Amino acid sequence: MADDENRHLAAPEDYDALEPVDEDSYDEESQEGTTDAEMTGEAPSADFDPALPTQHSYLGDSGEEVRGRVVLEEKIWIELPLVSDHDIVLMPGQTIPLTAFQPSTISMLRNLITKDKTFGVRYSPEAKYGTTAEIYEYHDEPQFGMMFSVKAKGRQRFRVLETRRTIDRVEMGKLEILEERILPDPLEAMRLSSLDRFGPALSHRVPLTPHPPWLYNLYDPETVMKQVKKALMKNMQFQGQCKTLGAMSAFIPKDPVKLSYWVAQNLPLENAKKVFLLELNSAVQRLRYELSFLERSKFLLCRTCGLQLANYQDIFPMSLEGPQGTYVNPGGHIHETLTFYKVISKLRLRGRPSKEHSWFPGYAWTIAECPTCQCHLGWKFTAMSRGLKPKEFWGLCPRSLLLSLHGVMEEEFRPTV
Repeated sequence: MADDENRHLAAPEDYDALEPVDEDSYDEESQEGTTDAEMTGEAPSADFDPALPTQHSYLGDSGEEVRGRVVLEEKIWIELPLVSDHDIVLMPGQTIPLTAFQPSTISMLRNLITKDKTFGVRYSPEAKYGTTAEIYEYHDEPQFGMMFSVKAKGRQRFRVLETRRTIDRVEMGKLEILEERILPDPLEAMRLSSLDRFGPALSHRVPLTPHPPWLYNLYDPETVMKQVKKALMKNMQFQGQCKTLGAMSAFIPKDPVKLSYWVAQNLPLENAKKVFLLELNSAVQRLRYELSFLERSKFLLCRTCGLQLANYQDIFPMSLEGPQGTYVNPGGHIHETLTFYKVISKLRLRGRPSKEHSWFPGYAWTIAECPTCQCHLGWKFTAMSRGLKPKEFWGLCPRSLLLSLHGVMEEEFRPTV
């Protein structure tokens, strides 16, 4: 990624007017990441509430809820407004906040709220696949000028058939809503009805076929799900030092389709690989593809210069939605952020910690850059009260990171489907 693009991600012009926190409100330590050891002092310790980031309270407290749910029929063709300029690959089930300033975009969003609340999201104007997003809350504050914010949830995959521009330059797309194929049990025809009372068991059915058990296990949804969850619990600190976050495993989806999208959302993959996951219409194929990365992930590098930044096992969730969240800054730029307990390189911090527009209530943020190439990597978050745990953590942008898969770079790796 080019250096000027990374600087654009940081959007420093949006932060110039932000209010910094007082020096006494945080403990200034080394720039290198550390674990969340308890801060000394008389204040009682308290774990951060992982439900707070999902509320996106930085957008304002006066949000209007939009009721109802829209489910589009699979395989149909439909025309919807498209959002194609945020470099985000939205997954079904993922939350995306949007802040609009252009009158045409604001008018489009207001019009959607009164109708079916649904628009399409793709990561670039050239992308052929994307996900529909359904608005569930909006913030309309005319006293601040032309600004309109919405919170939307990813719903269904689509393929772009053609696009056009309206007279006010809103992009419209003719979309095909893609089918989610649920494959039947391949051994259903081999079952003995007399054994039904004992429940389904692979060991009872495989002997009736010419194939070995391991072959069926490769594509058995339950088996693949167990392997994915095992890899998640091993590689990411879901049972981390914060007791509240230790319950994160309870929020990992138990349905194979939902799990495949949840893992895709939380894996720091490049956009092209995430778009490929949207093309696949089988949850088992998506899970097998994701498992290939989970089993080999070791380090995360700076995408520009290759500097080793963090261990994969130091990823942990600060949100109920998982380790990776999607947030919007005051300038309307959307950032995906992956949270780490610590980093292994001494990142360069720019500016003083600021509490303004913080995505994690109770924490102040400081812009973090690569010490080698000075590209924007993300932010360091520091607790503003002595009792809040973790004391500090790092939020790095996946678009600035590159996975190292046991010596093989992400862009060179050929995963299994």
